[in-house]
Amino acid sequence: MTSALSPSDADVRAVEGLISRLMARFPDVPADSVRQMVNTTWDQFTGTPIRDFIPVLVERAVREQLSSAQITPRRQRAADRLTQATGRHRRS
Repeated sequence: MTSALSPSDADVRAVEGLISRLMARFPDVPADSVRQMVNTTWDQFTGTPIRDFIPVLVERAVREQLSSAQITPRRQRAADRLTQATGRHRRS
């Protein structure tokens, strides 16, 4: 049995896989931010007896956080190009 302080090999692989998939899906988000979000969310499940669905739950939670996050750099660049093309300025 592994303790909460020493994750199993399967948990480590699952976390790394989640981070890789989320970084690919959200390339404008810094890797350290994705890693921190995954690790923080994963830690919320520490001590739960049934661990089979944790990767799915963590991925869904972090994906929702990233999707609803503030404007991404890519979207900001697109908004800036639109503003330049139309000559209109965004209200702050």
